[in-house]
Amino acid sequence: MTNKEISIFCNNVKILRKRNGLNREEMAHICGISVPELIQIEQGSLPKSITVDIAIRLFRHFDISPENLFRPL
Repeated sequence: MTNKEISIFCNNVKILRKRNGLNREEMAHICGISVPELIQIEQGSLPKSITVDIAIRLFRHFDISPENLFRPL
């Protein structure tokens, strides 16, 4: 994954949360991560503890294709 794809993914996580009216606690629960990890993602970096599971949870919950998580929403 390139730095650009990581940046887009991180931004998309924040966009999905805001578009769906979710607070950080709700979004962290959907992603299966902690709130501090979510904040780190929303600030543009992936914590070392993050796995592909977060992407799977996001595309299943929000009914979007996996590749769209890495394209600007």
